[in-house]
Amino acid sequence: MTKEKENEQEQEQENETEEKEGDVTIPPKEKKKADLDPSPLETANELVAQMKEQNDKFSANLKRQEKLAAESLLGGRAGVGATKTEDEKIADDARKILKGTGYADELFPK
Repeated sequence: MTKEKENEQEQEQENETEEKEGDVTIPPKEKKKADLDPSPLETANELVAQMKEQNDKFSANLKRQEKLAAESLLGGRAGVGATKTEDEKIADDARKILKGTGYADELFPK
């Protein structure tokens, strides 16, 4: 009788260590790992949520940039950093050379 009880206990232990799903036997350690891994659907939902959040941030930044560009254009600050024409550069250079002679403003008025 003791051997029968030992066999029964061994079978119970084997049943505890392995669970059968369909035709495939999955050890409990692997099943626990599978339970901890998120499903592809859950992962996709998380990624979609992250993308929506990033899109919202991007939209807010884009609106801010558009507003700043409009203020710059309409506020009179659009010409900041504009380059001078060749004629203006020549006139400025001539004014610098003639500065102090009294002819700079007469020959090259601003």
